[in-house]
Amino acid sequence: PAWDKLPTNPLATRAREQSRMPFDEWLGEAWNEHGDAPEAVFTRIPKGLEQCTESAQLPRLAALVVHVAAEHLGDPARGMLQLDALDQSPALQANYDATAALQRARAALEYFAGQREEAAARLEANANPAWPAESAWVEMLATVSTAFANQGDYAQATKAFTSAIDKASYKPGPKDPASRRLAISGNNMACELEEAKQRSPEMVELMKLAAATAREWWAVAGDETNVLLAVVRLAYTHLAAKEGATALEHAQEAVRRAEAPDTLAGFRLQAQLALGQAQVLVGDMASARATTADVEATFARVPPEYQPEYTKEVAALKAAVGPSP
Repeated sequence: PAWDKLPTNPLATRAREQSRMPFDEWLGEAWNEHGDAPEAVFTRIPKGLEQCTESAQLPRLAALVVHVAAEHLGDPARGMLQLDALDQSPALQANYDATAALQRARAALEYFAGQREEAAARLEANANPAWPAESAWVEMLATVSTAFANQGDYAQATKAFTSAIDKASYKPGPKDPASRRLAISGNNMACELEEAKQRSPEMVELMKLAAATAREWWAVAGDETNVLLAVVRLAYTHLAAKEGATALEHAQEAVRRAEAPDTLAGFRLQAQLALGQAQVLVGDMASARATTADVEATFARVPPEYQPEYTKEVAALKAAVGPSP
């Protein structure tokens, strides 16, 4: 028949495929794609909600709602409307923990929207009794700080992030969600600020605070790989700030950590690239050339499918050091 010759509509095909996905697979794809296509991912959230069959899945979907609505779209009202749908899901099953988690997600959007008193009251009424009351505050404040930063409000981002750090003075442990949230928010904010084409002094200070906080809390909530990458992030942060001596110190630590035999070649390469750039920045060209040789050797051990991620940076380092004298 004639319709059999029509080209496939890729968007319709993708929608049909996603409607048949298990929830975990759907959510993983949504997180993977949201950075490049936040609006498209947000409009597909109702499909993800259809995949929810257990109350514990709803807070995980709410985290995506809050992140995309606030940080990427800057539209907390749309996020709250989507949370309304989650509140009405049959999967919720009047589960107390899931219901409270959805309320905490709403509090984050309220705080981001400037409804501070409403957010505080909602948060305190729905704190997770498994953790100190400050834990929920740390999570919320760290979450909204990255949203403020992504929307260009660095004063509010700094205020929220420093408040989150202050609230963590009770020293949350490795299983407390506050620890991981500080690490993730710090890392994400530092990355975004490093990539900014222009940075004000306020942005530079926030970038450094974010990277240092990520390093501190990955040591609590993460593993050796998390810590290695956080130290690499610190080196790149200080490279972006043009603070060569500090960047060099962190890059040297990263390279030492990357010497562990089970370190992936790509992670070792990141540490070496940071070291080479720091050596160039402080003017130690002899050491930079030696590091460049290490970079080339490590790059050859990176699986071919991942090499394109590093090609430009490797070439830039080689160009910076120039030929051997």
